[in-house]
Amino acid sequence: MVVDDLDIEHVTILPSEADAPLLIDADAVLARRSPHLSTRQYARIVRRWVGEIGLDPAAYGTHTLRRTKASLIYRRTKNLRAVQLLLGHSKLESTVR
Repeated sequence: MVVDDLDIEHVTILPSEADAPLLIDADAVLARRSPHLSTRQYARIVRRWVGEIGLDPAAYGTHTLRRTKASLIYRRTKNLRAVQLLLGHSKLESTVR
């Protein structure tokens, strides 16, 4: 089935809070031989979600959200090792910075 030049059989539709669902082209993902999103794709999704909830996308980048999550977990648990694992750091010194 083709809708607006989009082959629906090869698209996964993910739920979204906004009116327009998030579409992922399954053929494009398979062509890359990886089910993972690229850094740029992830940044675009975050930018869109931040905009949809009414915040300024320029103020909420992926790195900002990563550091905020780590800070909140540390404040609540005081477990630096858990934060280190979450961030994927091999050295504790990288986490402490």
